[in-house]
Amino acid sequence: MARPADVAEGERAVAAALEEARRSHARLREAIDILPQGIVFLDPDGRYILWNKRYAEIYKASADQFEPGARIQDTMRIGIARGDYPEAEGREEEWIAERLQRMFNPGSSHEQVLADGRCIQIEERTTSDGGIIGLRVDITELKQREASFRLMFESNPVPMIVCQLNDERILAVNDAAVEHYGYSPSEFASLTIRRLQAFETELPWTGNHTHEERTARTWKHVKADGSLIDLAIYSRQLTYNGEPAVLLALMDITERKRAEMRLAFMAHHDGLTGLPNRNSLRKRLDELLIQTRRTGEKIAVLFVGIDNFKAVNDTLGHAVGDKLLRGVARRLRSTLREEDPLARLNSDEFAVIQTGIKRPEDIVLLAKRLLHAIAEPYLLQGHSVVVGASIGIAVAPGDGDDSEKLLMNADMALSRAKKDTRGTFSFFEVGMDARAQARRKIETDLRAALQHEVLRPYYQPLVRLADGRITGSEALVRWPHPERGMISPAEFIPVAEDTGLINAIGAQILRSACMDAARWPDDVRVAVNLSPLQFRVGNLLSVVMDALKQSGL
Repeated sequence: MARPADVAEGERAVAAALEEARRSHARLREAIDILPQGIVFLDPDGRYILWNKRYAEIYKASADQFEPGARIQDTMRIGIARGDYPEAEGREEEWIAERLQRMFNPGSSHEQVLADGRCIQIEERTTSDGGIIGLRVDITELKQREASFRLMFESNPVPMIVCQLNDERILAVNDAAVEHYGYSPSEFASLTIRRLQAFETELPWTGNHTHEERTARTWKHVKADGSLIDLAIYSRQLTYNGEPAVLLALMDITERKRAEMRLAFMAHHDGLTGLPNRNSLRKRLDELLIQTRRTGEKIAVLFVGIDNFKAVNDTLGHAVGDKLLRGVARRLRSTLREEDPLARLNSDEFAVIQTGIKRPEDIVLLAKRLLHAIAEPYLLQGHSVVVGASIGIAVAPGDGDDSEKLLMNADMALSRAKKDTRGTFSFFEVGMDARAQARRKIETDLRAALQHEVLRPYYQPLVRLADGRITGSEALVRWPHPERGMISPAEFIPVAEDTGLINAIGAQILRSACMDAARWPDDVRVAVNLSPLQFRVGNLLSVVMDALKQSGL
């Protein structure tokens, strides 16, 4: 028989054990209550032992029925009755049986949709005593993102591909990618993203990149028909079906790159002949001049001007004129060495850079070959066209050690060749620059003189010998310059004719002469000299009529 002291000691031990169990239970509840997932513990009969707050929040429609010892199938029936499980509607008992079967024979996780639209991921495990531990995760937001991704991915007009991060296998493609590449979805599934590449290159998610979303990388891909396309590819890492993956948005920039190449070509080449233009020529000349400063070699720049090209355009039309220019370009190219740069400068002028000059005669021989090649007849649209050319030559470093000066001096030499004797060549001389500067000064001053009406008609009278009476007067233009005094017409009329100012001068002097003659006696006539170029404009009659009307002559 136990002694009273032993009984008391046993009761205290039991009480202590119960208190410790209570504290352990409280600590366990406290621990699982702070978890973001729903947790439930069931005994081998499916009765509730313990659950956390998150579990009760997930199943809030039937949470008032949760209590230790309650059977989970009973709470399920109440949840069904309250409409919490829409997928059980019309098959309640069958649905409960399926759930219990899954619960007591757990395998992979599965999903459950509740009445309020939430999607719950369920994962269950058996304990060593046959009980159940259940985990519930609200994946509604994740499912919504997946749905948004599918909508964005599948209906996007931009070709998109999802490939696995590790082995680069293609996991998914949208309809736009299928249509653009020409591969079927099943063919895509057998490919890796690297198989689409035309050349070995770094993948967009490799290298020293830290941003989750990558900026565009340019790739060249091969379509199913073997054609090559240029792509700007944007990539973003994500998780796809539980696997680390990369989403690729593929922007086809093939046409854009072709257009950029065309624009780049047009920026440095002539659109009619395909030859380099003046900017390209200047760049190449700068490069060659840098080389010659080290080697001491000479470089010649030859400006080739087609003589009377305007007459071809005026008589045979611009289409024939264009064909002529292309023909001249071909002949020049065939006459030159491959390393000699050739460019078209403007409407009827070309330029050649000659390198490897050993003696001055080399330049003369090349100029003669070019003139001879151009002078051969051209058969254009049934017309036999014969044109000549003039060439101006400047030689570096003597005539200039930079491209701009060298080109300007070659241009002046060409002007001299055209003016003196067309169909030949002329080397630049130092005096040409002085004459060109003087000519530019005359042109500038002449424009100012026209604007301020400085030019005046000076009259040369016609005298009748019988009685000495003045019967008429010839109006001659004179230019009283404020610094140089009276400038001879022989000096400024050629400049006016070359620059087109002659028409304004002629009209101005005609008006002044008519205004003066209107004040003369009626029997005194006036004659005004005109340049032949004024007859080419086509408005000479109206200019004369206006002058007569304004003066009342």
